[in-house]
Amino acid sequence: MTQGERPIVETDRGPVWGLHEHGLGVFKAILYAAPPTGRRRWQPPQPPDLWTGPLDASEFARRHRKLRTNSNSTLPRAKIV
Repeated sequence: MTQGERPIVETDRGPVWGLHEHGLGVFKAILYAAPPTGRRRWQPPQPPDLWTGPLDASEFARRHRKLRTNSNSTLPRAKIV
């Protein structure tokens, strides 16, 4: 593999693409469990579904929206006494 090629590894769920950083093959945001939604909610983690094409792990996944805690928040503010 040359420096210009993207590193790729084969996992038991499918192939994963990474990238080169500082001379190393780097893989970010590899799925390790299925989302805990629906029937999976409050259950032990389950393996992710299989994927057929390469999973792009060249950057981290987007973060979930954070709760707003400023004065524009819809959350009730605690009263300090």
